[in-house]
Amino acid sequence: MANILVTGGAGFIGTELVKQLVKEHTVSAFDLTPGKVSGVDYYQVNLTDKDQVDNIVKRIQPDLIYHLGGRIRGTEEELYQNNVLGTRNLLEAYSGRVIFMSSGLVYQGQKAPYREDMALDTQDPMGRTKILCEELLLERKNVAVVRASVVYGSGQKGPMFISSLKEFLVQREGAFPMTLGEQKRDFLHVDDLTRALLILQREEFTGVYNIAFGESFPMRDVINIAQEITGNFPVDTSLPYRENELWDYAFDITKAKKELNWEPKIRLEEGLKETLLSS
Repeated sequence: MANILVTGGAGFIGTELVKQLVKEHTVSAFDLTPGKVSGVDYYQVNLTDKDQVDNIVKRIQPDLIYHLGGRIRGTEEELYQNNVLGTRNLLEAYSGRVIFMSSGLVYQGQKAPYREDMALDTQDPMGRTKILCEELLLERKNVAVVRASVVYGSGQKGPMFISSLKEFLVQREGAFPMTLGEQKRDFLHVDDLTRALLILQREEFTGVYNIAFGESFPMRDVINIAQEITGNFPVDTSLPYRENELWDYAFDITKAKKELNWEPKIRLEEGLKETLLSS
């Protein structure tokens, strides 16, 4: 049994992770919002508060940290403060093993499918902060970095495509707004991501891993599958594409399959059914 700390432990991915970890380990979690998983010790910690981070990390004395906390939206300054300085504060308080949740957006300027050995290039503000965080972390040898694709699942809230679709299907007001849906995305169910994160507890796994489904689908396919599951609903495809639209967001997961003996199990049809029909 290990003593594990999860930053962002009350978020969508963090909640699914601590549900599994607490079955076998002592688990603490940092988050600004209250968590709900029984058996987990939650601390309302702001990672930008260096003294608070230092004091509580030393009190917990974790054997391992899953660093999932940070912001995905905000001004460039807010993203830098929360993501980069927050990560630096955590590293200054702790010298042990860290598993860091980065993002596939670090590849945005490259041509898909993305490989771990590609040069990082992005104009996305959050993606830029993730690159800086990776640079801080990879100065150490006992770190694993996860670059995930588009994660989805029943517990997700907020303006992501599938969670927005689920909210629309609950309300059933008007038509679902979107583009023509030609842009392609790699959709990864949170349960598949969680399995990979659990495997990465083992210290021999270091460096960067793409964790994704390994195949990208047009956004309009999500709508077609959803209509097969829930029945037809109106769709308004008049939204314009973004100025710098990312047309294909696909990942090469050969390394994760080979080194971690991991591969995704949940196909989009199955994952969407579970997500859209859950309460």
